[in-house]
Amino acid sequence: MIDEIPGFGIVDLEAERPSAPEGYVYKGQVVVYAVLDSVDYPGHSSLLRHQYPSQLPEAVIQRMRDVAERVMTRIGFDNATFSIEFFYDPGSGKLGLLEINPRHSQSHAELFEFVDGVANHDLMVRLGLGERPEPRGGSGEYRIAARCYLRRFSGDAVVLIATQSVRELEEKYDRLRFEFAGS
Repeated sequence: MIDEIPGFGIVDLEAERPSAPEGYVYKGQVVVYAVLDSVDYPGHSSLLRHQYPSQLPEAVIQRMRDVAERVMTRIGFDNATFSIEFFYDPGSGKLGLLEINPRHSQSHAELFEFVDGVANHDLMVRLGLGERPEPRGGSGEYRIAARCYLRRFSGDAVVLIATQSVRELEEKYDRLRFEFAGS
């Protein structure tokens, strides 16, 4: 089936752009409601941020939606949410499918709330109640949102966190939140 999809195949992982359509299937109807980008640190394979909505060209996003609909229909997935991770190779124009997650992404909930006005958890709850989820899109406070992951690639570990500076930044920027691993 995959080999029947034009422009779908092996991608150059050095040039890839990872993205993830999220969607749901309700009574056999596949709906892709969002596409997010995963952006790595330059020169590293470590994730810098997730951003929503995707900044890929609309034609690429539509191809991801089309493939997601075909795949989810073909495997018989129904009455639940999903996330599919793709790689897009801008040089060749090809898409590669990395994995299918039979659930929505909890870590993306805040991004959807900022942009769409409602977290993606709402979709899963509605499906669980046997209801068709309501259309989404653009009624949030922001046009784009990101979740960033700060990494250190060399040197010693950070052992002291300037809590006063963190509090000042969080107070200055209403929606800015810091989370520290191990704290």
